[in-house]
Amino acid sequence: MLATLIVPQATLATNASIHENVRDWLCDQFGGFTAHDATGGWKAPGGAVIVEPVTCYDVACEDTAEIRERLRTMARRVKADLGQECVYLAFNPSVQVEFI
Repeated sequence: MLATLIVPQATLATNASIHENVRDWLCDQFGGFTAHDATGGWKAPGGAVIVEPVTCYDVACEDTAEIRERLRTMARRVKADLGQECVYLAFNPSVQVEFI
């Protein structure tokens, strides 16, 4: 399975330790990650479109209920640490990863 956790960069300069914690945790849990910068957006309750830079962290992992819950727990932690309304977490069980 491929799991993706998207973490806002808006506070990267002042909260670099949060991104460092995510990277360290992903390495400890899954042996590594791939990160890339992107832009995310959503429509706020008032109708304004909010756009911000984000970092997408991808990990290859087994598709189990325990692993999904561990990733959800990390996403909740990132959400709380950054004061976000929500954090994007995706599970793609159809991806087969091969390390060659």
